[in-house]
Amino acid sequence: MAFGWVYIGLKPALRRMPSDPKVVKKLLHVVHFPPHCLFTKSTRYPCTAKNCFKNRNKVHNAAKRAVSTKEQRRKDPSQMAKSEEKKRTEREAWRSSLAERAAAEGFFEEIGPLHKAIHIPEDGELGKTLVVVFDNLDDIRQDPNRLPWAVDFISSQGWSSLGVMAHGPTWYRDAHMFAFFDRLRDEKFFDKFDRVVFYGTSMGGYAAASFSAACPGATVVAISPQATMDRDRAGWDHRYKRSWIHDYDGPYGYAPDLSAAAEKVWVFYDARMPQDAMHASLFRGSNVIDMGCPFMGHGMLTMWRDIGVLKPIISGVINDTLTPTSVRRLLRARHQSKMYQKALLQYLEGTTKHRLLIRYCFAILKTRPAPHFRNAAQRARQHLRENA
Repeated sequence: MAFGWVYIGLKPALRRMPSDPKVVKKLLHVVHFPPHCLFTKSTRYPCTAKNCFKNRNKVHNAAKRAVSTKEQRRKDPSQMAKSEEKKRTEREAWRSSLAERAAAEGFFEEIGPLHKAIHIPEDGELGKTLVVVFDNLDDIRQDPNRLPWAVDFISSQGWSSLGVMAHGPTWYRDAHMFAFFDRLRDEKFFDKFDRVVFYGTSMGGYAAASFSAACPGATVVAISPQATMDRDRAGWDHRYKRSWIHDYDGPYGYAPDLSAAAEKVWVFYDARMPQDAMHASLFRGSNVIDMGCPFMGHGMLTMWRDIGVLKPIISGVINDTLTPTSVRRLLRARHQSKMYQKALLQYLEGTTKHRLLIRYCFAILKTRPAPHFRNAAQRARQHLRENA
């Protein structure tokens, strides 16, 4: 059906372009077909309405652009490689400058065999804010010679940073780590700064909440954190079985209790994920700001970056210029995210709300061509017919 649809509707454009499946697929995402094309008794043609193919010129121009871009890359295949190499060189130069600054003004320290810490101070008014960040599970699989997670972003904003790296799923349960933060506390390292923020995601979120106890009055920003991975308290979380080998009864063990001395504890989590929601429910202090973000997943920062709110939210929370209401206002942009739309579609497909699913698919199809939503609406309508 899709082939007949393309051939009949786009035949003038297809005559002037190579028979490349990738280009044809690109065209399918360019044309916007009205929602009434969804349900038709015809099995060969989606719709016979005249206004369905008013965009032929638009499609033909898109075909020409796709073909010209492809031919240009064939003529100069090294163009993209040079661009990527330039970006990589600039990124490495930036990181080298940060490492040199840490060696000259800050410090770099091995914290036992499994962890490292790098402190990069910054000048100016913003440099009086220290952001302590912790690696998550995604970062531990990368090059061990890299900078810690989020240090690039923090330095680019003008804040001072203390980045802690983990070389494995340690959950930072190591005596060397405990001694390191005890020493920073005893040496009054955090007193040099006007504001201190502990920031991390998942495993790093657990560490941010736990080690904030070394700096009472700090702010905690925990994204999808675990409260603990102790099997007696969180035996219902089977996602990270490698974390069970660690002892969570020692110092810096139970994050909700340890973060009680913080000024604010921002907890972001997907309320539709049972394990994340249960961990978040253990943070019950009066300083906890509960920010449930349904359908955004455990790695919600990817979606935040997709909708363009990652930097405004994190910057606003670190600078203490945002309220929970303003954060939720920023997160309204999620409705335009394809990732969010697909997550909501998957949820509706797992329910019996077929009419609601059809309405939602129509709403998406009015904004863009979306084969997944068109097919889901067809299946839902077929189900309603069978059970009428």
